[in-house]
Parts: sequence; structure tokens; C-alpha cells
Amino acid sequence: MLKRYPQAEVTGLDYSAISVKKSQEVNADAVQNGRCRIVQGGVFMVVNEADGKNKADEKWTTIIDGMKIYGKEELERYLREAGFTRIETYRSEGKHRLTVRAVK
Repeated sequence: MLKRYPQAEVTGLDYSAISVKKSQEVNADAVQNGRCRIVQGGVFMVVNEADGKNKADEKWTTIIDGMKIYGKEELERYLREAGFTRIETYRSEGKHRLTVRAVK
């Protein structure tokens, strides 16, 4: 992004200390010049427009190659496997949206 938008200021965020350190090294000039800031966070949040409960949403998996709709249980399991401990999920019943917030 720094090369593509030479006038931009960019902020990178990752929950991994190793990834943050590597990003700071790779982007050292931009970090030193104040164009780039790399920070470590501990919260992951995603909002899916499909919660896996609406059969009509399955059409997208045939339109978009490689797309898979993950449900609440799958996302919670994957996040636990990745080391997240506090996992909260919220479903919008009428619109079949799924919000997941996880803390390491």
C-alpha cells in the first residue's frame, strides 16, 4: 500500500508480536518517516453477512470460487484452535448476519 499510495499514511495491525516485529523491519523506512505505524492488538472481530443458517446464501458459494460460509460453531472452534480464549458471537436472526469478537 505504501508503494501504491505514496502520499498515504498507513497503519498495520496484527495480534502476533512476531508479525508486528517483522512488519516493522520490512517497512522500517516508512515507520521512521512517520508514514507507517505497526501496532499489536489482541482482539479479532468479523461481521459475516451470512451466518450459515439461510439456504438462499448458498448461491454465493457457486458464484464465488472457493467461498465457504462458516457458521458460529466452526468459527468458534477455529478461533479456539488459534489461541483465542474469550469468544463472543451475535446473530441477527432476521438478516442472518453473524458477528464474532474474540480476545487473545
